[in-house]
Parts: sequence; C-alpha cells; structure tokens
Amino acid sequence: MRITYIIFMLFWFSSFSQSVFNKIAMGKYQVGFTSITAYDSSRAAVKEQIVKGKGRVLQINVWYPAIDNCTPKINFNEYVQLIAKEINPHKENRLLAFTTFYDWTFQNKSPSQEMLEFKKNGVKMNASFDPKPHDDSFPLVLLIHGGAGDFAFLGEFLASHGYIVMNVPYKGYMQAELDVEIVGMQTEVKDYEFALERIKDQMPIDVANLSGIGASFGGQWALSFSFKNKVKCVISYDGGIGSEFGANLLQSDPSYSLKKIDTPQLHFYNPNDIYTNLSFIRQYEHSDRTLISMKNMEHAHFWAWGILDRYLPNVINNVRTGNSYEAVLQETLNFISKYAKEKEMICDWCEDYQNSKEWLKAS
Repeated sequence: MRITYIIFMLFWFSSFSQSVFNKIAMGKYQVGFTSITAYDSSRAAVKEQIVKGKGRVLQINVWYPAIDNCTPKINFNEYVQLIAKEINPHKENRLLAFTTFYDWTFQNKSPSQEMLEFKKNGVKMNASFDPKPHDDSFPLVLLIHGGAGDFAFLGEFLASHGYIVMNVPYKGYMQAELDVEIVGMQTEVKDYEFALERIKDQMPIDVANLSGIGASFGGQWALSFSFKNKVKCVISYDGGIGSEFGANLLQSDPSYSLKKIDTPQLHFYNPNDIYTNLSFIRQYEHSDRTLISMKNMEHAHFWAWGILDRYLPNVINNVRTGNSYEAVLQETLNFISKYAKEKEMICDWCEDYQNSKEWLKAS
C-alpha cells in the first residue's frame, strides 16, 4: 500500500527550547556529553596513529540524559576541536580541526566576516562535559558517518528527550581516509560494535532498544549494522540507501539478503541531487519505509550545517534552509519514539514546507 501526502509542519515555542533552535523544543532532561578514547586491540592501528601498540584507536562520543548539569555549557567549537583528537588524542592540533571543519566551505574564496567571527566565538550549546548520568535506562541511538561537531545539535536534542546517543568518527580500514567501498562499510560496523561493548556497562543503556541514524555513506552501513545486530529502526540523512552506488555497495555485503532488510526505515533526501535514486529502497518490501523529500536542503545540510546556516548564511551553495533541519530533527524524534519507545508523538507543526512524504508499507 502506498500513501502520498504533504507534510504540514507546525512550529511552537517552549520553555525548554534553546537559543540555537527557533522552532523545536528541547526535552525535559539535562544533557551531558563525554568523549572517550578507546583502543581495539584485535585490530591494527591506522598508519597515522602515533601510538601503534594498543591497536586501532577509536573516539567514542556520547550524549546522555544527566542528573546535574550545572557545569558550564559546551561551546560548539569545543565539539569541533575534538576532530584533532580522533586519531592522536594526546597531540591536539586546534588549527587542523578548524581547518578541516570550516575551510572546505570557502570554495576558493576568502572567508566571510560571519565565518571569521563564528570560528572565533562559536555558539553556546545545551550540553555540559561529564555530569553524572541519569539513573534511568534509555534507548541507544547510533549517529553514523561524521564526528562530534557534525552531530552536535542532533545528539543534544535526542539526549534531552531521553536517549543515549553514540558517535564514532569514521576512518578507513588502515588509514585516516575513509574507504568508500565494502571494506569501509564493514570497518565502520565493527567500530560501532566495539564501541557499544565499550560503553554499555558505563551508561544506563537499554540495549534492547537500539536505533541507527546514518548520514550520507552512513545510510547504508546503518542498514548493514542491522544485518547482524537487533535494531528497532534505521534513519537515513540523504544516505546512500537512496542511491544506486549505495544500494550496490549494500548488496555486496556478505550478510546481505533482501529478506534481512526488515527494519523500519525513514529516509530523508534531496530530490535535486543527481545521485538520488529511490528505485532500490522501493524494493525493500519486507520493511516499512517512509521517504521524505527535503527540497531546500543540500547534502551538507543534513549534518550540523543545517543549523549553522543560521549563523553563516549562504555558506553552502547559497541555499537557505530556514527551519528545515529542525523539521528533520522533529521527524527523527517522532520516528524513533514510535519504534524504540513504542510511543506515538504528535507533531504540532504549522508551516507547510511543501516537502513530499511517501509511506511504503511492508506486504
């Protein structure tokens, strides 16, 4: 059965709402953040690692509901600085981190005054470093294909609504650069499996309720993760599952079978992207799929740049997102709540973004 309709998105303000968001409400929980360095001794170090003898280095970033959040709030640029610690945590290079995160947007132009100011001052966020975790147990959400800065707004938002949110920045099988092939996908799945084992005894995780969110290349490896691990739902942020390349890569996974793709999926996509091809995701007939077209979001806007557009206008191809990224966050929360908490949420939106939404039900 197929139902096509328009999303009507109503905005509201709340006492929990934070300054970085215009239209969506933060949840009732205080938010903590911690970044852990761990080594997987069962795998070799990547070539850029200075410390070789401990195994493959992994940075594990976790947002979580906290009891005491009276410590100073994190500045967004403190998330960005963590890039410099992803491979060599004891040799921080702040300039390298900022160059990696910001400077690709210059596109052979000089940085704008807004960019210079933001790189200097950043913006105050909602989380604090290392407060005590809340005593209750919470579902876990994996944020795949990006780093702490890329997922900072999403991580804080979900944690405030009662989720523990984990991110492991990507790198390749034997080097810092990602392998855009099957070995890269398998490597990242192993990274998340290791990280989950590493933190599940340190955080109050409800391991029976796990969801995966993958951006870009992470879309197909979130599905690949579900082949071997019990996952409540998979959400794709303009992910590879909506492209021919990503679908073919997924099919090359030794664990792949069409019947294994039975996890509910939510796929946001840019309909103007030349790589968008929904013919494959339409074939995953053993799962419920929701497809949402975001007409005013470029590929980069599905990470933190969807909000940073507010501070750095037109920095991504002169496209303004308005509140579209906030709409993505709200729909994400609704979808995860439905499958991980079995709780239907009402989305009281009042502005029509003219984004098409299509629901494909499993037969």
